[in-house]
This record gives sequence, C-alpha cells and structure tokens, in this order.
Amino acid sequence: MVPIPFHPLGSFGSKRKFPRKEKDPKEGKRVAGIPESYRSHLIYQVLQGVRFSRFLREKYGLTIEDYEQLGEERRREIWEEFLRYCGKK
Repeated sequence: MVPIPFHPLGSFGSKRKFPRKEKDPKEGKRVAGIPESYRSHLIYQVLQGVRFSRFLREKYGLTIEDYEQLGEERRREIWEEFLRYCGKK
C-alpha cells in the first residue's frame, strides 16, 4: 500500500504513530471519554429532571416551559415542594 502524502494518519493500515495515553489508575473506568464518577452524576441529574417534569405535570398540570414562565417566587415555592416530595427537605 502506498502512503498518502501529507495525510495526518499516514498510510492506512500502518501502525499507530502516536503513543497511547497511559491510564491513571485513580481515574476509574471511562465510557465515551467520561469518567465513571461524573457519568453517575450526569445520570442522577437527568433522572432528577425527569422526576421534576413528572411532578410538575401530575401535581400542577404544568410543562417545564410553563414553569419557566412563572415568577421567581412561585418557582421557588414549587421547587421547595418538589424537594419535600423527594424527601430532601
């Protein structure tokens, strides 16, 4: 196979040109480049968003868009009610 001149990867099928990055043993497992600890935080945030959306719909008949249009004081009241609903307050 003839190498393609000036191709950033060199010729296809050639060995890797750059050394692999050494894994940090303290870092833990990574999926899609995201550390495991941060991934679990992201999953928690998404689930909390889904719970809040369902809470708004069932208790107040609101969508997230409707909630964002409310005044700050009313949003705070609803958020505190949601925290009580989740057992956080």
